Amino acid sequence: MSLKVNTFFKLVTLCLLSGMNFSCNSPTHSDPKARNDLLSSYDNRFQELLVGANGQIGKEILVYESIAPGLLPRKVTIKANHYELGYTIGLIAKGYFGDAMKQEMTRKPQADQINREIAEMYRAVYPSYLELVKGVGAAYDLPIERVDLRYMEHWFFTLLWWRLFEYEEFEKVTDYYHPRKGIFDFSECSIVSCHDEKSNNHLIGRNFDVTSDRPHFVVTTELEGAYRTIGNACYMLYHWIEDGFNEKGLYVGVATNGHPSRYNQKEPQYPDSPAVQIIHMARIVLDRCASVDEALELIRSVRIWFPVEVNHLLIADATGKAAVVEFDTSRNMVAFHKEEPYLILTNTAYQEGINYVRDNCSRYRKAENMLKSERGGCDRMLSVMRAIQLKSGNSRTLWTSISDISSQQIDVRFRSEDFEVPHLFKIGR
Repeated sequence: MSLKVNTFFKLVTLCLLSGMNFSCNSPTHSDPKARNDLLSSYDNRFQELLVGANGQIGKEILVYESIAPGLLPRKVTIKANHYELGYTIGLIAKGYFGDAMKQEMTRKPQADQINREIAEMYRAVYPSYLELVKGVGAAYDLPIERVDLRYMEHWFFTLLWWRLFEYEEFEKVTDYYHPRKGIFDFSECSIVSCHDEKSNNHLIGRNFDVTSDRPHFVVTTELEGAYRTIGNACYMLYHWIEDGFNEKGLYVGVATNGHPSRYNQKEPQYPDSPAVQIIHMARIVLDRCASVDEALELIRSVRIWFPVEVNHLLIADATGKAAVVEFDTSRNMVAFHKEEPYLILTNTAYQEGINYVRDNCSRYRKAENMLKSERGGCDRMLSVMRAIQLKSGNSRTLWTSISDISSQQIDVRFRSEDFEVPHLFKIGR
């Protein structure tokens, strides 16, 4: 491994372990010229690598394209089996890092037992993932029996996409974070589910709020042996779906469970027993499950791992069911089923009681009041999400999405267009 790449791996790992929002840099003022230069060039290298990977395989496994001229987000379409997708990702990683990552992903003899246990877990909950790992390994001439599944569960994909899409550079030049007093409403994301029983209309709104611009993607997948899906992704092209749904109408949205802080105790090291990283589990749920009940059963069946932060989920389905999924301080799953036509998730733990959430989150209160008013209802979802968007302060809403489960359509609006332009996407398109 070259000194340059090895130093990078150590640096990023230290950043991740320290919990500094994936960046080792102190907040800086936005540099307009540097920002524009980065926006115009950040993905050129990836496109070159992708063309090379698709060329080696002999077909387009992954299509990467603009949504509209000048927009930062990209549209990603994946049509493949899991092995082909893994092989594509492996070729991209090898093209970017050379053989540097091979040393990191190669299993040590003392890790054989835990790897056998991890493989057994995946054969039970999602065998296709092992095919994906096999494909990544093939790009390095590394058989799956020699791949460290602990490293692949999180670090391989995190390091690859973080570096390739220059997330650290985006944080340097597009930052708008400034310290402020108070602990609440710091990690801001909002997800709102609303089901109209009369029309059976089920809409889910989502604001994704962060402290800088950064690459993100609208991703559709048609993978063999999995449900077709569509969603918004950040940090990883395939794994990290922040909000989306599948062809059966099952929706998953992810948010930081940041308050109180005792619920957000990350685990930098892989656990002593087989575990699935929380974001990876969200992807597996979309690929495998058709209902809220199926999703809860699957999540409950495995140990969930939180290497960077602890997240909670809002899961909803075509029947109108919806639930918030959290994890207590012993990592046991706790589910909260909706008691109203709506269900709202921000960044405060339901485990503290709904009154605690209401008292300590202004976004929750505002959304609830609008949905309970005489003029409330699912048809007001866009108005609700606009009312709780962040357009100033430490965080800004990067995108707002409205998922219409009945029509299998998602309407995504972006900050750079002041959320005025609807971009409509459907599964398989």
